[in-house]
Amino acid sequence: MAENTSIKHTHCLRSHRRGSTCKNTKFDEYLDFPCPFTFKIMGLANVNLTDQILEKLQPIAPGDYAPKVKPSSKGNYESVTLVATVTSKEHIEEIYNVISNIDDVRHML
Repeated sequence: MAENTSIKHTHCLRSHRRGSTCKNTKFDEYLDFPCPFTFKIMGLANVNLTDQILEKLQPIAPGDYAPKVKPSSKGNYESVTLVATVTSKEHIEEIYNVISNIDDVRHML
């Protein structure tokens, strides 16, 4: 079952672009809500990316986060991985839409 979730999850994200919405996902078929859900965000380094993400995330998914930050090999980008408790398919989609609209964010997984 987890494998199918990853497939649907990746499909949604590959088609997700800034300004568009992530629709027709199958998260509700594979997940029991509420549940923890891992988000990985890639963006520009040295721009307080983690703070920007948490500032947008807290109002829609309040929590005590412990993000893991990893720089790219050249140091131009960084990835921020965090786990949020999500309550529905729509909640996941809302988080993707809000976070992906941060100017310094380049991709989300």
